[in-house]
Amino acid sequence: MASTADDYHALDCGDSPQGRQTDGHETGATDTTVYGDAEEPKFESLLGKQAGGRGSTVYHEAEDGEDLLVWTPEGEQQKYCGGRLLRWQCLTVTAVVVAVCIAFMSVLGLKVIGPHMASKALADSSVTFKTVDILEAEKDSFRMIATGEFTNINIPLGMDATANQMPVDVIFNNTKFGTTTFAETHIKSGVANPFNIDSRFTITDWDTWERCGKALALLPMLEWKVKGSASVSVKTMGMPVTFSDLAFSKDVLVKGFDGLKDVKILDFSMGHSTKDYVLVDVVANVSNPSFTKIDPVGDLFFNMAYKDVFMGTVTTNATVINRGFSILKMKGSFSPGKDELAVKYTNEIMSKYLQGQQTNITCTAVNSTVGIFSQVFAGVNITASLNQGPQQLIAGMNITGMSLVPLDNETVSLALNTTVKIVDPLGADSKVDIRKVWLTAEATDTLEGALLGHIVTSKAIVVDGWKTFIDVNTTANVSIAEPNPTSSPLPSLRRGGMHS
Repeated sequence: MASTADDYHALDCGDSPQGRQTDGHETGATDTTVYGDAEEPKFESLLGKQAGGRGSTVYHEAEDGEDLLVWTPEGEQQKYCGGRLLRWQCLTVTAVVVAVCIAFMSVLGLKVIGPHMASKALADSSVTFKTVDILEAEKDSFRMIATGEFTNINIPLGMDATANQMPVDVIFNNTKFGTTTFAETHIKSGVANPFNIDSRFTITDWDTWERCGKALALLPMLEWKVKGSASVSVKTMGMPVTFSDLAFSKDVLVKGFDGLKDVKILDFSMGHSTKDYVLVDVVANVSNPSFTKIDPVGDLFFNMAYKDVFMGTVTTNATVINRGFSILKMKGSFSPGKDELAVKYTNEIMSKYLQGQQTNITCTAVNSTVGIFSQVFAGVNITASLNQGPQQLIAGMNITGMSLVPLDNETVSLALNTTVKIVDPLGADSKVDIRKVWLTAEATDTLEGALLGHIVTSKAIVVDGWKTFIDVNTTANVSIAEPNPTSSPLPSLRRGGMHS
């Protein structure tokens, strides 16, 4: 009797652990050992397998209570998922659907509550500038390169995020005066996140910009507000999500120049003067306590004042204000005009300068050749303390003729012809005209150093006072000094010397 693949073949499994043999003639199968519930049954050959068919074996309980192991061809196995899929297929589809639903619900949930979380993280954060470079100034803008940090950022679940490029308004005293752009920044929770700016800063309100610039130049600290609309991107379940139109508003402290108060004069000279002008050269080392650099500020113009009286002007060329120390080279001239007080003070400054006495001159910035800084530094005062040491004016003196006429026991009249070499303190081109000379000297013995007497002139006649070598003719009375009792008799003037 032949069997087909549609037949169900049941093996009655007894309780014996050894099992029993099937009737090979009835089932169309070779002899096969079938075990009871103790272990998985093993088939060497069944009808379905002989026919190349696929199927499954399951236990069924017979009416007499015994277990039957039934093999079912694949086509007739029990269907799931609405009778469309086998069990393993249904399980696979179900797992995929559940995973997709979980991912979708996660993204949906993040879309709903994510903006609130991102807004709160931004609201709790802080912004700190580390450096600000103001470069390449043009008519109404400049290049702004800045670095800083976002701090106090707490992102839920410790996710990493990206703050996308963000244009911001810059506000001073509640008034917007410019715009710039934050670059894209990668953000991690709980750490300081560096950011940078490299964009044009466009000035939108000139009055506020000038007030802000003056505050930057004169104050130790000022406050800006940066305000914009942020866009933050995160990844969840490997899927990118972006939250846009997030409010961003931060107060930022900016360290100012504090009036550039710390100034050291490295060099002061009038040695390049001409016959018409007393020219001034000043080299100053200026300390900038701010983290802001300006390159270039342009040519800065200063008014010079002494005791609050205008004395002239000086100018710096292509000025750069660095972080830390900057070298300012100022050139100008004294120009007191016909103001009697200014002329008097000019003479006083010259005398103190030649004698090496300290003289304080105040240089007040007026404007700059770069338009956007023209009024920013107006009012900044730089005090130049001039103290270069006494100037060596007399390089040498040669006596070309001398005669002595006794007047009494203690005094002689001295007629003196000398050539004096003058070092011009205003330079070789100044053509200083020396009109009056008073000479005070001591006559000493050059061999033993004994004082011979004191020479005081009332007035000298100057010949060709504009020359570097000046001929001076003078007469003087010489008071003979008291001899030292322990020294030799008074030496003769013939072997003496004169110090002026």
